[in-house]
Amino acid sequence: MAKNKISEYSSTAASNTDVSNINIAEGCSPSNINNAVRAVMSHLKDFQAGNQTGNALAIASGGTGGENAADARTNLGLGSLSTLSTVDTAQIDDDAVTTAKILDANVTNAKMATDSVDTAQIVDDAITTAKIVDNAVTAPKVAGANGTSGQILQSDGDGTMSWIDNNAGLGNGQTWQNVTGSRALGSTYTNSTGKSIYVSVTGVGTASTGIYLGIYVDGAYIGTAGTFGSGAYCNGNVIVPNGSTYKFTNINACALHSWSELR
Repeated sequence: MAKNKISEYSSTAASNTDVSNINIAEGCSPSNINNAVRAVMSHLKDFQAGNQTGNALAIASGGTGGENAADARTNLGLGSLSTLSTVDTAQIDDDAVTTAKILDANVTNAKMATDSVDTAQIVDDAITTAKIVDNAVTAPKVAGANGTSGQILQSDGDGTMSWIDNNAGLGNGQTWQNVTGSRALGSTYTNSTGKSIYVSVTGVGTASTGIYLGIYVDGAYIGTAGTFGSGAYCNGNVIVPNGSTYKFTNINACALHSWSELR
């Protein structure tokens, strides 16, 4: 049988007596050798280009066993991804990429699209302090902007934070004020300053018996301040939260001497 392609060559040298019907048996014409070499070169080129069927190199011999790209991919067990130049999220099954398959430090900011990761993609308790680089969480990343000197962060109750002046505590941004002229025992007043105030009231005795001041906040009895003797002084003090009402009353033989408020 004429040997017209490489797959028809025999691994037994003595069996190869022709190339494309060119006689190369013992005693052949010298010109046949020249023609046979040319024919072999043609067969090699056809093998390289895949121009002839039946010339596929077996997988076991280092080939693909296929005579075209599609057959080669099938024989090698390659899927459709092997034909893609890039892979987008549509080609990746849900949960196919786990943390165990990602090398440490292999996912950088440059490899993530802007706004592609939000809180919905982060598992609860997945970000621990060990995974946060020192100085990586700055004030603008918590509250959206830097505050001013002396301000503190406060929760807004909806998962966000905001800056507030650090004067919410008693005494911060407040001064003592003598308000005796606008206060009277038994009258109710409301703290509308926006923060807690400290109220200090001094009563003076009008009789030689015990003198007492009653202290109330939001209508609730807080306590009593008292002493004994006409002309003696007793002093009552109370902290009044913002928005609360307060009053001091004459329980017995007590007149208002002074009323001061830290506000």
